[in-house]
Amino acid sequence: MPSCPDPALRKEHIAQRLLQYLHLAPLSVEHRLELALDIVREMPENATADDAMARLQALLKGRDASDATPFPPQAPPLRRRHMTAQNLRRPQTASQAKARKASRFSQFLFLLFLAALVGLTLLFTLAVHWGAAYVA
Repeated sequence: MPSCPDPALRKEHIAQRLLQYLHLAPLSVEHRLELALDIVREMPENATADDAMARLQALLKGRDASDATPFPPQAPPLRRRHMTAQNLRRPQTASQAKARKASRFSQFLFLLFLAALVGLTLLFTLAVHWGAAYVA
């Protein structure tokens, strides 16, 4: 039983359903629209959306593989203008190696400084608690 008594409105609903389904298929826009239009034109007056979907499935299975557009679609290559590309395995010059050593040494000194601060904070906290215990 058709869901809509008006044949023109029914065909419009079927065409919308076909286009929603075909939107997910990796087809060009022109081919997608032509395929939906051919199916809607070939349908009898009392056809349902399920009949149209079955016809679409049959056409898609019989379609030649050479008509398919590549998926994902071809796009221009990405260009990074805000970052320079870095080759991580390139040989280093002497100045780069020296700068890397200095950077590692400064990181080590910073961590040593943080460890000393934490140690002194712990020492002073314990001294305050122990001193309060001796005074009382």
